Amino acid sequence: MTSEAWWTTPTAQASMQAIGEAVAREFGEASKEDEAGPLSRGYIGRRLDHATQAVVVVVDPEVVDMLQLTERLSSAPGVGGIRLRVESGAHTVAELLEAQAVLRERAWHPRAAQVPIAFELGADSRFIVTLPQEDEDVARALTARLGDRVRIEWGTARRTPRRAPQEPRSNPLD
Repeated sequence: MTSEAWWTTPTAQASMQAIGEAVAREFGEASKEDEAGPLSRGYIGRRLDHATQAVVVVVDPEVVDMLQLTERLSSAPGVGGIRLRVESGAHTVAELLEAQAVLRERAWHPRAAQVPIAFELGADSRFIVTLPQEDEDVARALTARLGDRVRIEWGTARRTPRRAPQEPRSNPLD
């Protein structure tokens, strides 16, 4: 089995689903009334670590007790068939919520409100922002405003939905 195919086994898939359910019980889910949802409670995202064949839950250690969370998630029903690790994010919840507000307000550049944009929070503690290639000036202004809290991707974006996803787009955990 290749180092990147480990998560495709039935046991790994069932364990990842159980981890997702445990994370949802722990942090809740975003809603129209609570758009920041899990992020405001310290949850940043999940990712796969192919080198160690583990699911990594990324949190803000200023908000979440990482040791207790590791114990609770590891002992959740159905999680035992896979490695699980809890890590701190590169940015705090406060920093990410501020970045999310900037993205939603769309005021970092005179044309930001007119440019098609999509964004989502990745488990690397950065918002992945998709913009059209022709709007490099808008992207530069956003990067100047938010620094390494954003990663720009070029492409055709639809307008950002009211609720930005909390999982990386390429994440097979959903």
